[in-house]
Amino acid sequence: MLIRPATQDDVTALAALNAHVHALHAEAEPWFFKPPVDAGYAAAREREFSSVLLDSSQSMFVAEAPKTDVLATTGVIGYLWAQRRDSSESAELFACKRLYINHISVHPDYFGQGVGEALMAAAKALAKQQGANMALGVHAFNTRAQRFLPSKALCR
Repeated sequence: MLIRPATQDDVTALAALNAHVHALHAEAEPWFFKPPVDAGYAAAREREFSSVLLDSSQSMFVAEAPKTDVLATTGVIGYLWAQRRDSSESAELFACKRLYINHISVHPDYFGQGVGEALMAAAKALAKQQGANMALGVHAFNTRAQRFLPSKALCR
């Protein structure tokens, strides 16, 4: 498996992977998430991912299956989307450099094969390079993703 920065060539694969994880969210919380039901959804996600790739405060990594893997139709089997969300000191909070994980998605055929761990390792390396701590946005129902929560995110 190869972990690398995402490129504009990956946008269609990113949108397809996002549809998998988004469908789980729509099923668990239908009052909040719309189901990804039509081509309009895929096109909107492709536009958003294309825009994210142009934003220097955001990073996306993809996991590629080995070339010998016949299950992989695009080669891209997972992605991670991270964004810098630094905060200034206030009366309530200490200043904090934070790399916030917006999305992590792995194709269901690759669950349990270390793809998520490899993507998180790339994000941890980026956070260390930037001198930032990590945070992960995860919904309460998503126990699979909760295992990626950082053990601590101290900012001082």
